Amino acid sequence: MTEQPSLHEELVHLRSEIGRLTDEITGLTKENDVLRSEINFLKRAAEYFYKESLDARR
Repeated sequence: MTEQPSLHEELVHLRSEIGRLTDEITGLTKENDVLRSEINFLKRAAEYFYKESLDARR
């Protein structure tokens, strides 16, 4: 029969898992911020080129 981990061992494991997940969330948040910044840049570029094309038609 397999021995059950002690409560202390379970808490140590859970604390480690929480730390790992926190690091993963932090990384995803930073990645999200970078992507949001890139999207905003592309939106501004698209608006600029759209306005330029309208001006060129006049």
